[in-house]
Amino acid sequence: MPELMDVALSLPLPKVVVSNAVAEQITTRYEVDSLIEVVHNGINDDEYFPCVADELRNGVGTIYADHAPKDPATIRASLGRLAAMRPDIPQYVFGIPRRPKAIRPSVYRRYPSVEQARELYSRSLVWILASRSEGLPGSVLEAMACGCVVVSTDCGGSRDIIVDGENGFLVNVGDVDAIVDRTRWLLSDQVLRGRLREASRRTVRGFTWTASVDRLERVLMLLDSSAPDRAEVSTAPSVGIRIREDGRARRAHSDAHRTGPQSSETRQ
Repeated sequence: MPELMDVALSLPLPKVVVSNAVAEQITTRYEVDSLIEVVHNGINDDEYFPCVADELRNGVGTIYADHAPKDPATIRASLGRLAAMRPDIPQYVFGIPRRPKAIRPSVYRRYPSVEQARELYSRSLVWILASRSEGLPGSVLEAMACGCVVVSTDCGGSRDIIVDGENGFLVNVGDVDAIVDRTRWLLSDQVLRGRLREASRRTVRGFTWTASVDRLERVLMLLDSSAPDRAEVSTAPSVGIRIREDGRARRAHSDAHRTGPQSSETRQ
């Protein structure tokens, strides 16, 4: 399968990816001379929203996964350090693998339903993402939509969502000290937490499936208009595409396709 993926991604064909980090990885690895367009995934706001009273929001949460890109060692270390420093703060963890010994049974929920996941998010003041690599981390969007402030490693796709210090925190991959430091800071500073929480809720409003589908349709329509017998330059900079003289689409050298999610009003 990796060989087939390499062949597919190296073809001189337009590509649609979920984050700028993935676009950069493809450009760097395959040196492709073709369109790479970013269309972010969305979130269902009828599934992820605050569902408990604010006075019941009292903990720190994360998702646990046991494969390398999710960096389970950093998750375990961060939770262990926080439990020792702040034993008064509940921890909420869910995932698919069997519970590791380092995580207490009362803390871990395996195979949660959407309703159960929503409640765990909603009971958390701070949500941690400790991954080494992510395309566009859905858990960050879900946590923000449920009212958490997110502390995430700078693992790729998180950069399309979080602006460090403005609507959450980004730390270096594998940096347990930084994860614990930012989490403790947020727990102890209600004003900071409130400011970042409100900013993150504004951010997540731009990541709707309506916005994603709208953007994808615009990309596909423009690609359809760039048939080989056409040589015009696109007039839709919002999707960052230009048409070469030979009619092939390629990535535009502009900032238009590097911007974050846009509202439907912005894209009109």
